[in-house]
Amino acid sequence: MKAFDTNGLSNNMNTWPSITLKRIRYALEQWLYKKRKRRSWIAEFGTFVVALTRFGERLEGSFWLCSFCPDGILFNYKVTSSPSLHLAIYNKFDSN
Repeated sequence: MKAFDTNGLSNNMNTWPSITLKRIRYALEQWLYKKRKRRSWIAEFGTFVVALTRFGERLEGSFWLCSFCPDGILFNYKVTSSPSLHLAIYNKFDSN
């Protein structure tokens, strides 16, 4: 996603810049929650996104998008175990 000034970001999520993977739109989670950012070690290796409906409403859950994978691999983000395992297996990464 291209960087831009988020100060003028509308409350209407349908107007937000987004990416589309498998016909689902995703926008940066940090635009939704500007006051408190996630504090997870995996944030350094990917981006937290939220899924949007075609009407610009947020779908349930948050996702982590791996920065290393060219195909845009998404993980349902509840805990770091799935992204951590992905980084260890596919990117030969060790969190320790």
